[in-house]
Amino acid sequence: ITYSKRSRPAAPASCKEHFEVECDAPGSGAGDMMRQVISLSNSRHYAQAFALYKEIVKAAGGDIRGVADDAGVNVQEFFRAVAVAGVLPGPARSAPAKRLIEDMRSWGVPRSSEFYDVMMRAMTRKQGYQQAADIFEELQRDQVAPTSDSAACLVTSLVEVGDVDGALGLFRTLAPDQFKPSIRVYMFLLKALHA
Repeated sequence: ITYSKRSRPAAPASCKEHFEVECDAPGSGAGDMMRQVISLSNSRHYAQAFALYKEIVKAAGGDIRGVADDAGVNVQEFFRAVAVAGVLPGPARSAPAKRLIEDMRSWGVPRSSEFYDVMMRAMTRKQGYQQAADIFEELQRDQVAPTSDSAACLVTSLVEVGDVDGALGLFRTLAPDQFKPSIRVYMFLLKALHA
């Protein structure tokens, strides 16, 4: 279900109001809270979704993956929703994104290329070009193959922070089957070369 800004439902004041469990309840309550994070993030209630994520971290006692598996929640979908909720609102900042990546690493949750794409697109949309480059470094650290989206975000970011040689080098080294540049990427490269 998609909601426009006008028609999205009001977020619950607290998970206790929405569910018949306390926020720190273990077991299925945490699974219900995980589903609520996904729902809140999808309906653009980012602050509430991220606040609920913090409560889940406390309730799960460091076993987020186990809680998700026990509750039948797709852990990748959950963390994608958390990434959207943690990165989209406010100014572009890489610290919350890096903290989320470290949390996922410590819990043994793999980071997918889609997960990184979501964060990098959010950073570049907010003109957080250095932050997008920071997230790309995390992608490389995890040895995740960049997609066309993440590579395009990085090329754009490198041009915007003035690293034209880095942008051109990345553009040249990516295999054609890995990276299908958009017109926007070509425009950024031309802009950089013409400057």
